Amino acid sequence: MEREEKKRAGALGRCAAGWGMTGAVFVILFFLMAFQITHSALWADEWVEYRISQLSLTNGTQYRNVIETFQPPLYNVLMHFWLKISTSVVWFRLFNLIPGMIAGLFLYRTMRLLYRPAVGRAAVLWLSVSYQWVFCIQECSEYALMLMFCFGAIFYFVKGSKVQAWRHTAALILMCVGAMYSQYGAVFLVVPLLMLHLRSVFREAEMKQKAAALGMYAAAGLLFAVPLYLFYARIQMENNKIGSSAVPLSELVSVKEIITTPGLMIRYLWNAGSHPAVTVMFQLVGAALLAGSLFLLVRKKAEREKRDLIVLLLAAYGMHYVLVKLHLYGMISPGESAGFFGRYSYFYLTILTVSVLTIVLEAREMLQRAAWKRGIALSAGAVFLLTAIVSTPKILNNWHKSYDDQFAKIWISERGYEETTFLIGTAGYGFYYYVGYGHSTDQVYGAEAIDVSDLPDRFWLWRTNWGGEAYEETIAEAKKQGYQVEEYINEGSSGQLAFCFR
Repeated sequence: MEREEKKRAGALGRCAAGWGMTGAVFVILFFLMAFQITHSALWADEWVEYRISQLSLTNGTQYRNVIETFQPPLYNVLMHFWLKISTSVVWFRLFNLIPGMIAGLFLYRTMRLLYRPAVGRAAVLWLSVSYQWVFCIQECSEYALMLMFCFGAIFYFVKGSKVQAWRHTAALILMCVGAMYSQYGAVFLVVPLLMLHLRSVFREAEMKQKAAALGMYAAAGLLFAVPLYLFYARIQMENNKIGSSAVPLSELVSVKEIITTPGLMIRYLWNAGSHPAVTVMFQLVGAALLAGSLFLLVRKKAEREKRDLIVLLLAAYGMHYVLVKLHLYGMISPGESAGFFGRYSYFYLTILTVSVLTIVLEAREMLQRAAWKRGIALSAGAVFLLTAIVSTPKILNNWHKSYDDQFAKIWISERGYEETTFLIGTAGYGFYYYVGYGHSTDQVYGAEAIDVSDLPDRFWLWRTNWGGEAYEETIAEAKKQGYQVEEYINEGSSGQLAFCFR
């Protein structure tokens, strides 16, 4: 009896310790996402989201503005109601903490299903210290919502692989719909994931489940996919001239780039630096991931759902690589590609955190020699530590995407409202939010009002983000004309503030 009580007490102690460690990991996740969340003022894209989200849903004004962008409607619809509670920047930013925490929970449960709770905790911890993950959570945009749905889709895919049930199929499809209605980049995960799921259903499910799955796929296509294409994607592709700058297929192939890009994607997402030695290391990581993927698929010793996650990584990467190289995806503007390493590639945060851990653990399990097992464990541990050590301080230091809040304090303290002020680029958004209408704006003008041949004796230049060429041009001309120029902040396109006088 005493021995049984000791065993029970030991089991309860281990359970409590496990829950405590899991709780600690989620505290770290929340802390890193929320820390200094308002450090930066909103930048131009965020102000666009802020404005569009508050437009009417009933008279078509929000719809007409959304189709001028290249994103689906879900984020703006949700933010429309979120901003009904408060229109403060703090409240605007806080929304993404909700999908961020839910995404972490989906990731934890996925890895716990595949392996054990400790692997789930490791996955969440690795995601927590990703610089780009925290960056996208703290940015008021649709990417965090898309990632939440993508993590959810992977979870229900794994869940459905272990237990075939209509509710898992329904949940998977709804998660995929949510992802596609959040951000179009989800297509690289959604398409292969649904194809893998459908293949699994037809291989293993009973006839009733097959019929139910087909019915749900058809219903989702008619109710969600077709309207999204007809009323949003098709129009947006025309408006944004998608495909107008496509390049020939013959310019695609670069064997070195194909092999090394997955590793360099990890370097980008965890902001691990650009030192040549670091670059080489992550190029080797990319090669190792692809080699490990092919090795595990050929050997076929891993469980089917784990092999499917590896196929998912390869399929998503293959689709993404081709479309980026063809200049059909990741275009900033017609003829200008963002390449692989930009926010259009945030969907990799889902498949890399899940699939990379799967590849490492399965490869280690399959090898016979203890030395090889230790080598894989040490290599994976080194990559994890390097990304965490380099990325975490950058997260804690945060970033500035614009400086309008700081400009407003300077401008008010220096009584800028008594002088002429020119707002350049997208400065108008931040100016009227942070300065408000508590001070006279009679002498506040846009960049189009600048006449370098007839400049005022005293004036301010306040520049933020896009279209700020007039700032440098006016400064240069003012100096030629004998003005003294006092630059308070000069951070390039992120923000420039100067006072000119003579």
